[in-house]
Amino acid sequence: MKLRVVSINGGRASLSQLLIRWLLRVSDLWIVILIFMLMSMNVGDGGVETALAFLFGMGFLLTDIILVANSKKAQRVGDILAQTIVIKTSVKESLDNTVFREVEDGYKPAFPEVMRISDKDLNVIKTLLSNNKRAGHQEDLAIAAAKVKGYLQIQTDMYPEDFLEKLLKDYNYLASPQPSPKERE
Repeated sequence: MKLRVVSINGGRASLSQLLIRWLLRVSDLWIVILIFMLMSMNVGDGGVETALAFLFGMGFLLTDIILVANSKKAQRVGDILAQTIVIKTSVKESLDNTVFREVEDGYKPAFPEVMRISDKDLNVIKTLLSNNKRAGHQEDLAIAAAKVKGYLQIQTDMYPEDFLEKLLKDYNYLASPQPSPKERE
């Protein structure tokens, strides 16, 4: 299906998160239960109890559908409680999907510590920034910026989005070969 379950912070989902998510597969379970109830109602064995159970099941099913349709991250009950999201893994790759950022001449990096961050983590930062431009996930950016600042032991008052953009620019400047003085002339 080219889908993956990840933690809300972008990392790999833990075993406990996957277990919580699996145990709360309310809508999936209720679809099967409702089908069996409908079949038993047709036979004529269903009574008031079956009708009430059917309505109860429909309530759970509709709740999950409404949550997925209306939540920012299209999460169902199990995802919300487990703090996970489902992402597509079939994204077409292009230069825009990399951490590449244009760096102007005479650029001065502010955070050389960025070189201690893995490429995987830089891609997570880039994805968060890209998603923020589309959906306004300021809270996610603030969480990511706080984690990066703590890991790199950086003290700054920059806004989370500005800080993370600056990190990517610094990385691009520091990771790319710098022209020699002769090449600059």
